[in-house]
Amino acid sequence: MNLKLKKILKIVALLSGLYAIYILYHPTVYMDQDTGYVHWRWSGLKALFTEDKFGFRSEYYRDVDYSGVDGPYVMSEGNELLAYRVTQDNKLLKETISRDSLLKVEVPNEDNDIFHVRLKDSINIAESAYPMPSKIIVLSDIEGNFNGFYSFLVSNGVMDEKYDWVFGDGHLVLAGDFVDRGQYVTQVLWLIYSLEDKARAHGGMVHYLLGNHEVMNIQGNAKYADEKYIKLAQDISGEQQWDKAYTYLFAQNTELGAWLRKKNTIEKIGKYVFVHAGISKAILNYKPSLETVNSTIRANIDTKKPSEQFADFMMGSNGPLWYRGMAIEYKDESKMDKTDFHSMLTYLNADKIVIGHTIVEDVQYDYNKHLIRIDVHHGQVKASGHTKGVLIQSGVEYSINDKGQKVAL
Repeated sequence: MNLKLKKILKIVALLSGLYAIYILYHPTVYMDQDTGYVHWRWSGLKALFTEDKFGFRSEYYRDVDYSGVDGPYVMSEGNELLAYRVTQDNKLLKETISRDSLLKVEVPNEDNDIFHVRLKDSINIAESAYPMPSKIIVLSDIEGNFNGFYSFLVSNGVMDEKYDWVFGDGHLVLAGDFVDRGQYVTQVLWLIYSLEDKARAHGGMVHYLLGNHEVMNIQGNAKYADEKYIKLAQDISGEQQWDKAYTYLFAQNTELGAWLRKKNTIEKIGKYVFVHAGISKAILNYKPSLETVNSTIRANIDTKKPSEQFADFMMGSNGPLWYRGMAIEYKDESKMDKTDFHSMLTYLNADKIVIGHTIVEDVQYDYNKHLIRIDVHHGQVKASGHTKGVLIQSGVEYSINDKGQKVAL
């Protein structure tokens, strides 16, 4: 064996040894991300120098925990209406309530925000089309970001600091994905829930449209949820498997679950169409009414893979919950061309379409100002200037932010 080969073998042996030491030192886990089931976990030698338990463990569900105040979670069990909430010291409390109860919603942010909610007398399905109001504000993809959401609404005159509606006969459109990722999902949902009735009392309206993440939550997909919500679902349901437990949080017998199940996915206001993700040209093979789109998604909201062809299309990657082709080239799909886009406008009898879902650096137009894209990187603190949406008033579209600043698009 020549000297050069010996040196190469020594280097290979050294690198192999260093890699083995790295593997032995660091923890390694093989876990099913949907179920939380850990097939095996090696703590790594690092555990000898930390508070982590040292050793090899297999076949268990990974532990998750609470992280302070959360709730309430209202659900019916038999003849009782129950409210669950988590305390500051991570204890789960349960109380029996009535539909007349005034529910306290606490936000464990820097301001310790608090507001109150009354349960609705009934939960109804909204219309799919509306005449043009005096003004519309539209926002999407808040994802549990209470701070950005709160300051956006207050700074733009939708509600005041007492959570009262001050937007008159204006319409607020929330274009999906207000759940997942963030720390304050429950509080965001209750705020939307309460604003609906307050808006209606003043001649205004809140339109909360479903996004892909609302549907994922209903179906038990906790991949993007904060782990405190998985812990709560486990304790309420008695199920340890993450996806099975998580379906309990937005089940039909829960107040927020029943409410979400009545939501639309696409709506038209005046000549504007609002949808979370976009609309594939493949919809022209069916040419459904907006009511048919909405009713089909509601009917299949608990089904991950519908057997009926149109329902499968609606719930799938080319449907209005997921389709990215109006915004970008995605995977093996090219971006929609201008001819197809204008065919969509003709089919919808619309002048403009407003979408979220696919992130842009700033609120912007596309397709010669006939598409408005509004999913931006929202600020995580109040009045950051980065939480942005659109105001439509007197035929003009403005980019607005959570500092109350307004600029014509």
